[in-house]
Amino acid sequence: MARMVYKWDEATQKMVELSPDDKPKEYFHTVITDDVPQGMQHPADGSWHTSKSNFRKTTRAHGCVEVGNETQSNRETELSKSERREDIKKVLHDTGIYKG
Repeated sequence: MARMVYKWDEATQKMVELSPDDKPKEYFHTVITDDVPQGMQHPADGSWHTSKSNFRKTTRAHGCVEVGNETQSNRETELSKSERREDIKKVLHDTGIYKG
């Protein structure tokens, strides 16, 4: 796929494609990409979405959780070094690995 380069044309107040002769050798540019270029079909209801935000709204409306976005609510407080050591010993003892 060929890269197209555009610039703002003050006269027409539009973006215009540069010809190969007009393209600079090195340039800084902004890349604009679609959220969901081809669209996504939602697995909960089969509807099609071309925006991630709309897809997420539908996900929440059906009571679903987007994998990777869920929050951990089962985090425990940090153990001190001695508490951690005792906790590990208990687990090893309960599984039969540690006999001490």
